[in-house]
Amino acid sequence: MLDLQTPSPSEINMYYNMGLAFKLIKIDGVPTQMQPNYRRDLGFNMHNVIKHYYQQIHEKPTPEYIERTAKSCFVNHFDQALSEHKTEAEATLRNFILFEKRRLPNYRKPILIEKYMKSRKYRGVPDMFDGVTVYDWKFGSLLKLYDDQRIQGGAYKDLLYDNGFKPIEGYNDFKVKFVTLQSTAELEMPFTTTAWLDEKRETMINGVKAGKFPPCNKYLCPYCDCAKPCAFKDNTLWEAVDALWNQ
Repeated sequence: MLDLQTPSPSEINMYYNMGLAFKLIKIDGVPTQMQPNYRRDLGFNMHNVIKHYYQQIHEKPTPEYIERTAKSCFVNHFDQALSEHKTEAEATLRNFILFEKRRLPNYRKPILIEKYMKSRKYRGVPDMFDGVTVYDWKFGSLLKLYDDQRIQGGAYKDLLYDNGFKPIEGYNDFKVKFVTLQSTAELEMPFTTTAWLDEKRETMINGVKAGKFPPCNKYLCPYCDCAKPCAFKDNTLWEAVDALWNQ
């Protein structure tokens, strides 16, 4: 059920990008049917592999230890239901190993790994936080940062501050980096004011209360779990049946 006062970044982004689906799923509570999407499933699975890797890593790993541990976690936790896409998953694993080795000169063990957090304004789950930087793994193509990522990164910072975390000496603020594991790119979230993020949140809250929802991005329709209810949104058949029943 939607907690309107403390939305998650995904809920805010869903409101702006898939307004009708947001209404049907989050407000009306209609039944949904998960659409086939191997990239989504592969992303979930690789998140799980990386989570297990960080649960085993120690403060001063060697390149050999990083590679051995990552490959062991992949063997133990890769979902065999996705075996058709194993080659693609192995490519993302290699890029993750390269990412970890790049961190070695100033390696910091994670403080948080996929930890559910709640503040006065938001809910969210940072993928990994090492005390300085929040890292978010992306398994699709992400060439530049859009509002979706700015909302996500801004909410993470709010969650950290509201849960008692403070930047360590020498840093003025927490960083947020989106790591695209289909390549070796790391995109750092640009400075985003709290006012900008709060305005996005307040606009969503007021829109929901007023029953106003933005139009859907049609590009996302094939991946929407609300496709079937949406197809009948303008159908008056059941209204006619109710009218006859109540005569």
